[in-house]
Amino acid sequence: MNASPHNPSLLGPLYPHYRKLRKIVVDAAAFLALLPLALWRLRETPSEGQPRAILVTALLKIGDTLTTFPSVGALQQRFPEARIALWVRPKMAPLARLHAGVDEVFAGTSLSTLRQIRKEKFDLALVCSFVPQHLLWARASGARRLVGYAYKERGFFCDIAVPAPPQVGLAVTDYPPGESILHQVEVVHLLARAAGATSPPESLSLAIPADETKRIAHLAGIDRQDAPAGLRVAFHPWNEQSHYRWPLERWTALAQKLIDAQRARIWIMGGPQERSASAHLTSLINRPKNVENTAGRFSLDETAALITRMDLVVSVDTMATHLASAVGRPVVALFGPGAPKVWRPLGEATVLQNTTVCHGCRQPRCYRPTHECMEGISVDEVYQAAIERLTPNPNPQSQNPKQSPIPKSKTKHGT
Repeated sequence: MNASPHNPSLLGPLYPHYRKLRKIVVDAAAFLALLPLALWRLRETPSEGQPRAILVTALLKIGDTLTTFPSVGALQQRFPEARIALWVRPKMAPLARLHAGVDEVFAGTSLSTLRQIRKEKFDLALVCSFVPQHLLWARASGARRLVGYAYKERGFFCDIAVPAPPQVGLAVTDYPPGESILHQVEVVHLLARAAGATSPPESLSLAIPADETKRIAHLAGIDRQDAPAGLRVAFHPWNEQSHYRWPLERWTALAQKLIDAQRARIWIMGGPQERSASAHLTSLINRPKNVENTAGRFSLDETAALITRMDLVVSVDTMATHLASAVGRPVVALFGPGAPKVWRPLGEATVLQNTTVCHGCRQPRCYRPTHECMEGISVDEVYQAAIERLTPNPNPQSQNPKQSPIPKSKTKHGT
């Protein structure tokens, strides 16, 4: 069998070098593709003064998009007369509409959506990513000024270029010593400050209507008459990258321990692609009266409504941790290759990560035969963290409590 970049285990220790070479080629291609933007930008003088309309371009994954929301409030406070719009991926649109301060939401990159955006004649567009394609889309929006990061060649194509934070593109072990590592909320807020915002990022919060919460709770079996009384715990064991996952047998053991010792009820969450895996985990736990499989049954905004009724969310490093924080629910987050300083969830959270072998490599694939960063986290460790966070919610339908905009979560590293 030949070594292939699609099978990194065969490349072994050469895989990181392959990635560096690929980045050089991709960056060169991106520069050539973006070069016309520079000429386009010089065609007219950008307008100054108070913006009438601001476009926040966040065509990102779910968790990444959620970290842009706190800066929207700061922009609204600084420019109260301006219309603020979010440009997101289609599945994020219902969730984005739940965030206070957003006047309009645009979904997807179809030509019809682009025509709608261009009609708005935005004065200012924030490009909340380091992806070169997003610069292209933001320029195509017709916004008169672009605020983006001066990362590699990207800053050359922005009207206001913001220095990129030191952690971008680096593994945790390669962070420059002595540099302040910013949470992703703070990274996005660098753009808002450059655009004129003077206040700090606001709390990440979503306003879930009470009737919607009640409807989803009924569909999810929360108010089922024959259901046992007990604490409500949501599991989100899934990530599209296998080395970000915790072994299924440990999720099984954790669920059984919570059910037997704490009389907990478990809701297994996930997307449509995780239906069969969630059904398999449900059968492994083998506590049918205490486990509900909701994977693939609810949209993002409906999942947020369901999480408001939970006492705790236990999840791998994925969007579920940020979604739980956005509705004011405590979290136990299991981190593997990710960087907790940058991506830890907001609000009440305990972050667990094993750092004895690897520490935040942030690679999209793992070339090691075992994933020590995740497999080094024990069931007892997660159970203890859950018990510390598990307190009955006196008002389960209450909406988001006031929380610190930048998280102060507890992080436990392996030794």
